[in-house]
Amino acid sequence: MKATPSKNNDDSEERLKRKVFQQIALFGSAILLEKLVPKEKIEDFHCFNRDNAKSFLLARLLIEVQKLGMALKRWNEFLDFNPELSENSVLAEQNLDSLIDEQSLWQRKLVEGLVLLINFEKTNTHNHYHHFLLLHELEEYKKMLKEQKEFFSHPNSLTQKTVELLAERIAHIEIEIGANEGYWYINGNKPTKGNRAKLTSFKEQLKNALSVATPRERTSLCYTYKNSYSETSSNIHFAPLRLDYMNLSARFSFGISQCGMLTIAILRRVHELSGIHPEGINTQLMKLTFDKYSDNNPTIQKLEIGDFVFVDGPFLGEILSLTKSDFGYESYLVQYLIDSPIDDIDKAWFPSTEIQLFMRRKEHNDDLIAQLKKYAHEEGAEPLLFSDEELEIAAKEAVMEMWKLGLGRYYKQNTVAKRNGYRGLGYQVD
Repeated sequence: MKATPSKNNDDSEERLKRKVFQQIALFGSAILLEKLVPKEKIEDFHCFNRDNAKSFLLARLLIEVQKLGMALKRWNEFLDFNPELSENSVLAEQNLDSLIDEQSLWQRKLVEGLVLLINFEKTNTHNHYHHFLLLHELEEYKKMLKEQKEFFSHPNSLTQKTVELLAERIAHIEIEIGANEGYWYINGNKPTKGNRAKLTSFKEQLKNALSVATPRERTSLCYTYKNSYSETSSNIHFAPLRLDYMNLSARFSFGISQCGMLTIAILRRVHELSGIHPEGINTQLMKLTFDKYSDNNPTIQKLEIGDFVFVDGPFLGEILSLTKSDFGYESYLVQYLIDSPIDDIDKAWFPSTEIQLFMRRKEHNDDLIAQLKKYAHEEGAEPLLFSDEELEIAAKEAVMEMWKLGLGRYYKQNTVAKRNGYRGLGYQVD
């Protein structure tokens, strides 16, 4: 099939945004790298040491951002010239799905990189960077030792000696750092005393980063572990229960946007940690506002008790209560009004990300009162007065009646899920 410009990407503003992300990843990182690792010192950065550990780690991350720039170039070329997905070409859809898998790799890498940078903000010392890298090197040698023993019966004495030497070096650095100096990357946040190191899980590192991240960084990280990491993991690993995307183009466009936002956040953090004055394209990046959430932040919907909402299915529900987590994210207790996915469950707590507003009770009541006043005025009658309780009952009955008369069936048929499939009890909803 001959490649033609895709009608799905006629929006010049969207295309420009994609190209800008590509340029930032390629050239923004290059400008920083040149300052961080001058050409005459490149040979010194093949290995890390006490003096270059910080620059070594930041440079390795910037190289990953540059590689993303090359990936963005391929993705942009695909979107500019690709067979129309509307032709229901199985090969075209598989091609895009395979690119989403590749994209997920970069989303995951960049999320990991930004989390590291955010967490290093309070431990921005050469000793901490050196300690962090040595711990990772120790982990690699310990895995190597275990591999040799499990698959070849005998561990290598050189590997064993290297583990011992690394443990001694780590213990020495921990004495210099001190006992209570921000070991966020170690389980328990305490010194390892050498060989007893156990690195913190990425989930804990992410939670720590989200607790201090700027609003825009939280958006780039997609707010939670599931949204920022689990979904991409299911794409780059074989996952027998993985569901199919309903809209491949939308998912692919989202991936490009997230990679672009992560790139900007990473470059900003590298500038802040390194103290390098921004130049060129990076000058504009440092002027961007990072202390405000986007208007469509899904973790804060500002719903009120009594509002009517859709939840998983969709099913019609009413807000009974609300609360906020330590991260400031909202959760709502929803009463199912007509039916529910499981018969013996009539209410449940839902994250705000899994709720869709159907109708605000106040707006419904205000509209009802306005209609009654209009009717009374036209008929020359005394205005009808209702208590708040009567209005609440009337609103609920009206919404439920609309749902039963066909609105519910309409929404069930036209609500588009992000993914499709029936893989077990959790997905078997009529």
